[in-house]
Amino acid sequence: MGDYKKTKEQLLREIDRLKDKIAKLEETESKRKRVEEALKESEEKFRTIFENAPVFIDAFDKNGKCILWNNECEKTFGWTIEEINSEEDPLSLFYPDTEIREKVRKTISSEPDNKFREWHPLTKDGNQLVTLWASFKVSDGSVISLGYNITEQKHAEQIQKALQNISNAVSTTDNLTNLISRIQKELGTIIDTTNFYVALYDHKTDTFSLPFIADEKDELTSLPAGKTLTKYVITTQKPLLATKERKKELKRSGDIEHFETDSEIWLGVPLKIKGKATCVLAVQSYTDESAYDESDMEMLESIAGQISISINRKKTEQGLINALEKATESDRLKSAFLATISHELRTPLNAIIGFSDIISKDLPIDDIIEFNKTINASGNHLLAIVKDLFDITLIESGEIKIAKENFKLRTILNDVQNIIKAEQEKTNKGNIGLNLVTPPEGEGLIINTDPSKLKQILINLLKNALKFTHEGYINYGYNIEAGHDKPVLKFYIEDTGIGIPKEKQELIFDIFRQVEDSHTRIYGGAGIGLSISKKLAELLGGRIWLESEKGEGSTFYLEIPLDEFEMVSKPIIKETGKDNSLKEKTILIVEDVQVSFEFLKIVLEKSGINIIWAKDGEEAIKLCKENTNIDLVLMDINMPFMNGYEATKKIKKIRPNLPIIAQTAYAIAGDKEKSLEAGCDDYIAKPIKLDILMAKIKIFLGE
Repeated sequence: MGDYKKTKEQLLREIDRLKDKIAKLEETESKRKRVEEALKESEEKFRTIFENAPVFIDAFDKNGKCILWNNECEKTFGWTIEEINSEEDPLSLFYPDTEIREKVRKTISSEPDNKFREWHPLTKDGNQLVTLWASFKVSDGSVISLGYNITEQKHAEQIQKALQNISNAVSTTDNLTNLISRIQKELGTIIDTTNFYVALYDHKTDTFSLPFIADEKDELTSLPAGKTLTKYVITTQKPLLATKERKKELKRSGDIEHFETDSEIWLGVPLKIKGKATCVLAVQSYTDESAYDESDMEMLESIAGQISISINRKKTEQGLINALEKATESDRLKSAFLATISHELRTPLNAIIGFSDIISKDLPIDDIIEFNKTINASGNHLLAIVKDLFDITLIESGEIKIAKENFKLRTILNDVQNIIKAEQEKTNKGNIGLNLVTPPEGEGLIINTDPSKLKQILINLLKNALKFTHEGYINYGYNIEAGHDKPVLKFYIEDTGIGIPKEKQELIFDIFRQVEDSHTRIYGGAGIGLSISKKLAELLGGRIWLESEKGEGSTFYLEIPLDEFEMVSKPIIKETGKDNSLKEKTILIVEDVQVSFEFLKIVLEKSGINIIWAKDGEEAIKLCKENTNIDLVLMDINMPFMNGYEATKKIKKIRPNLPIIAQTAYAIAGDKEKSLEAGCDDYIAKPIKLDILMAKIKIFLGE
C-alpha cells in the first residue's frame, strides 16, 4: 500500500513535469510562429521594396546567373529575368562592345567597393542609357548591385553645357558663319547634326540666306523661300517634324510646293526675336527616318530662344563691324571716285575745249572735220559718264521705274549688236570675234519686260567684255530654261579676256569698284556699269552672276523671268512713217535757252523746215492760236512762267490734232508718262540725237 502511494505521487509529479514541458513547448511553438510570421512579414516588406523601388536592384551569382531583377530593371531595360538568363553571357545584352563588357565584368566581379560608377548600357529597343551603379559581394560569392537612371539629368546637363558654350562663342567667334558652325558642333553632342543649317529670312526679297550649312547633298548659300519647308516654319512660327508622309500631306494641302533635297526626315524650329520668327534652325537625315522624334523637337524648341539671342547678338555685332568697315571703305571709295571721275570727266573735256580753241577759219577744212569728230566723240563719252552717274543716283533713290511691254526679243538683240559692233570699231578691236548666238526656236520670241532696261544691261555687259578682252572672242546669246516657278530667259556673255580672281568677283558689282585700282588707270572707266546692270536686273525681277578664272576669261549671266511670252513665225514690223520731204513744214520750237534753240533751228532748217520760236509756254499758246500753219511743236518741259506740261494741255484744247513732242533734260523715270498724260504725242530726252529726232518728226509729218 505504501509503495502504491509512493508510485502515485511520482506519477503525479511526472505528469506535472510533462505539463510544464508541454506548456513550454507550446510557448516555444508560439514564439516560433510569431518569428515565422515576423520573418514572412519582413520578407514581404523587403520584396515590396525590392519590386517597387524606383532604383535598379539586381544580383548575379558567382556563375553569372541573374538571381534578382526588380521591376524597375525590367521596366527600364525591357528584358525579363528569364530572357537575361537565356543568354550565354547576359552582360552582352547590355554591352555589345567586348572591351566595355569586360571592363564592366571585371569591376562588378573583382572590385565591388560600394562606389557609384557611370555606365552606358543598352535597352532592349537599342537606346543607350546613362546610369550610376554601385556593387557589393555577399558571403556566397553573389554580387548585388544598386543603380540609378540619370539619362535625363545628363541630357539636361549636356543641353546647359551646349547653351553655355554657344553663349560664350558669341564673343570668341569672328563672324556669324563661325558662330553657327559652333552651334552645329555643340548641338551635335545632343542630336545628330550631320545635315544642319540655319536659314536667315529676308521678307523683302522672300529669300533665305544660309551663312553656314553642313549637308551631305546640298551646297547652298541662299535659296528662294517660296513654299518650302523652311518658309512653312517661318509662316506658322511653329516647329515642324516632317517625315516623308507628313511632307506629302503638306504638299497635297498646298502648304508647300517643293522641299529642299528630299530626306527621310526633316526637323525645323523657328528662331524668334521679340516674338517674330526671323530664322530657322533645321536638321535632317537622308538615311534614318527615326533620327529625330517629338522629344528632339521639344528640346530644340526649348533652347531656340537662347540660340536666337546668340545669333542676334552676333548679327548686331557683325552689323556694327560691317558698318564701320563700310564707312571706312566709303571714305576710301569717295576719294578714289573723286580722283577717277575727275580724270574721266577732264579727259573728254580736255579734248572738247582744246580742239574747240584751235578751230578757226584759217584751218584746212579736213582738219576742222577731223577735230569735229574728236569733239563729237569726246562729247558722247562725257554724256555716257553723266548718264551712268545719273542712272545710279536714280536707282539708289528709287526714282527708276520699270515700264514693261511686249516686244520682239530679236529686235533688241539686233540693236545691241549694232551698238556693240560700232563700239568694237571705235576701240580698234576688230581682231576679236564678236558672235551673237541665238536658239532657232527663239527667232520669233516676244517677251514682256522693260526693253530699254534690258538693252542697257546687255550693252553694259558687252562693253565690259570688250574692254577687258584683247584677243580671242566674245560670244553672247540666250537660252530659255525652266525656273523654280516659271520659265526664265538666261543670257550669257562669254569672253576670253583677263578673267577675275575668285576673291574679287563680288566687289565688281559694287559702285565705283573694279578688280584692282590699277585697272582703273589702265582700262579707264568710273566703275559704275556693272553696278547699274546688277541693280537693273533686280528691278526686272532677275539677277546677274559670273563664272571666271584669272587669265582664262569670264562668263556673265543675266537671268530674267518670262512672265509673258509667245512665239510668232512672222516678223513684227513697226510703222515709222515714210521718209518723205519735210520742206515747207512749220515747227514751233518752245525753248527758253537760246543755244538749245539755235541748235534745233540749224539742224531742222537743213531739211527745209520753217522754224518759229517761243521762249515760254504762254508765248507758245498764243502762237498756236494765231498761226494755223504750225504743223508740229517741240515742247521743252522746264521753262519759266509756265512749264511744258501746262502749255501742252492748253494747246491741245485749242488744237487737239497738233502733234507735240516733249523734250526734257531731266530724263527721270516717269517723265515720259507725265508728258503723255499731259497730251504730248511723243518724248525725247536731251541731249537730243539728230537721227532720233528726225525719225520722230517723220512719223508725224512724213506723207
